[in-house]
Order: sequence, then C-alpha cells, then structure tokens
Amino acid sequence: MWLELQFEQLHGGKRFPMSLKNWKKRVWFVPAYVVVMYIGIIGWFFVEEDSFVYHPRQGLRNADSLNIGIEAVKLMTPDSVQLVCWIIPARRHDSLSVWFLYLHGNGGNISSRGYIAHYRTFQQMDINTFAVGYRGYGLSGGSPSERGLYTDGLAAFNYLVNVRRVPAHNIFLFGYSLGSAVATELATIVDAGGLIVEGAFLSAPSVGQQQYPFLPVNWTMKNRFDSISKIQNVAEPKLFLHAVNDEVIPFEHGQRLFEAAKEPKTLVETGGGHNTAHTEDSSKFYGGILKFLEQANRSK
Repeated sequence: MWLELQFEQLHGGKRFPMSLKNWKKRVWFVPAYVVVMYIGIIGWFFVEEDSFVYHPRQGLRNADSLNIGIEAVKLMTPDSVQLVCWIIPARRHDSLSVWFLYLHGNGGNISSRGYIAHYRTFQQMDINTFAVGYRGYGLSGGSPSERGLYTDGLAAFNYLVNVRRVPAHNIFLFGYSLGSAVATELATIVDAGGLIVEGAFLSAPSVGQQQYPFLPVNWTMKNRFDSISKIQNVAEPKLFLHAVNDEVIPFEHGQRLFEAAKEPKTLVETGGGHNTAHTEDSSKFYGGILKFLEQANRSK
C-alpha cells in the first residue's frame, strides 16, 4: 500500500493504473512465456529434424548426356525399397580394378554436378564408381533415415560382391559429408579394401549443436550418425580428406576422427572448402587418393 501511495504522489495525486500485485503477475508472465516458446521451438525442431538433415533432389539428370558410360542399376534392399544407382566404369577394366562405393552428402542426388566431377576424375584414374542412390533421393523409393541409409549402403556393397562378383578387397568405401557416416558404419560391418572419407564429421548432434547453440541438440536429435564412436572399430586402411578452411564441417572434426582411428590411417589437409576441395586443390586431393590406394594395395 505504501508503494502505491508513493506512485500517487509522483503522479500528482493520480492513482497509478497498475497495482503492485498485478504488476508482479505480469512480470512473472514474461519468463513463463519465454520458457513455453523455447519448449515449443525444441518440439518443432524435433518434429522437423529430418528436413534439416536430409535435402534430397528428385529425378536424375540424363545419364547419356554426361558421356561417361553410366549404367543405371536397380536393386532391392532387405526392407523392400528399390534403389536406382549408377555405375561409372573405369577407362580400363580388369579383375584388379579398384571400385569406389560412393556415398554422397545430404543434398542433391547421384547426378548432382559436384559428384559428376568426381566420377569423371575417378574414371580417368582407372577407378570404377558405384554411386549409391539413397532412398528418397533421385529415382529411389522410400524416405531417408539414418537406419535406412545404412541399409542402402550395405545393400549396395552386397550387390557388388554377390551380383557383380567384385572381390571385397577391391572395394573402397568413399563417403562425402553425410556419406562419411554411412561409409564409416559400413566399414565396421564389411571387410572392404579401405575407407575414404571427405569432409567427415564427428556426429550429427555435434554439427547440429554448432549450428544451433541455443538448443539442446545433443539430447534431442534422433539422427545420430555417430562416427566418432565407430571409427576406432574400423580395421581397414583409412584416408581422411578435409579442407582446412571447411566452412560447413570444421577441420577439427576430421582431425579428431583421424586421431581416434587406429592405424593404418592417413590425413590429407586440402585447400578449398567443403564443396570445392576437389576443384580448388585437385592435385593434393586426388594425389592423396592415389597415394593412399598404392599404400593400401601394398599392404594386402
């Protein structure tokens, strides 16, 4: 009451329009409103998480127009999802030819321009490429998910071994960005010739936490892609390609994965960025791959 009288005196005897009791109620409403809004944002991110993780592009570019001898392959996964993948043959093919099981990033599809550039160069390096069309991407059925992508990678590997009769030790798992986590998971299951990852990350939550530091991403993310806990279980030779100035996945991710991995392992620090290392520093990028393949073949 005394405080209200003070307000009356300060306002020329006019009673202050809001009582102290009501003022307190409104003050406490503000933090409550903020908490409710914050919980709502967390819930929205949880529901919409897949739209942040996966950015598929439907349809594929005309394979014949690319002039690299693409062969379209349809295969069925164990959970009955049809995948449409591409095989890009090496210039010279023989029983000793190296195969890259190429697992692309979270955006586009197997016909995206950046991936095509890889296929062309691999072809010139006498490397066969089997580009995996994830579920929900390109012309493949289904919808993307962490477990689904792991299933797609394993189905593609089994196709090469069981249908194409490619010796498992001739197959190198090549994962770019999101595909690095798929390749790492696959490397813990199959006995391949080696693992190559480009622009790899520690885990999906670690990336999400960097992008959304105000949210408890580490606790709420359903898609884990936890490569840092798996890389130590990969026995095959490992190559880590990472741009020092990667603007999407900081170099620290690749470096920590490399440090956690067991020998044999190689880290190649490139120029360029997350999407441009193979063009801006092509000599170091592709030279590192060739050197790694030579060392892996000698260790067989």
